[in-house]
Amino acid sequence: MATLQNIQTQAHEPKTWPNVAIIVLNWNSWRDTIECLESLQRLTYPNYQIIVVDNGSPDDSVEMIKAWARGEIRVESKSFPGSGPRPVTMIEYTKSDAEARVFSIFEDRLKTLPSAQRLILIQNTENHGFSSGNNVAIRYALLRDYPYMGSLNNDTVFYHGFLNLLVRTLENNLSWVAVSPKIL
Repeated sequence: MATLQNIQTQAHEPKTWPNVAIIVLNWNSWRDTIECLESLQRLTYPNYQIIVVDNGSPDDSVEMIKAWARGEIRVESKSFPGSGPRPVTMIEYTKSDAEARVFSIFEDRLKTLPSAQRLILIQNTENHGFSSGNNVAIRYALLRDYPYMGSLNNDTVFYHGFLNLLVRTLENNLSWVAVSPKIL
């Protein structure tokens, strides 16, 4: 049986770091979401795209996430000091555009920015529930050929090296289809 320690000592760094779509679902909890986004900005993994799906929040979540991206909201967290890099460049899509082959003319420019400074925001007009809300972002990522995707709870913060370990584990164990970090 594989253990985390065995995987860490036996694993080799990938020759290239595959692009990873990180999906965060929001519904009426922008404070949790922006703290989660702050922690994701600290990742040491070099090639990821954060995709936030707002599941039709009737509060001001979308506007607050946009304000955070512009650098207008500082996040105070017990888990990490200070604020991440701002501004964050953001592309917004509706659910129907995200699930279709609609590509913003700005997507190529977005890819030239560091992962921590870019964000895709998909806005659902209603709450589709957890699974269907995540599926909107999964369809978006599949249309753009992301080799790996992760769906994260918005009320969590992440260790800066967690994605390196997960991708390295998958790249070194090609028969595996899923991995999960230890959740505390």
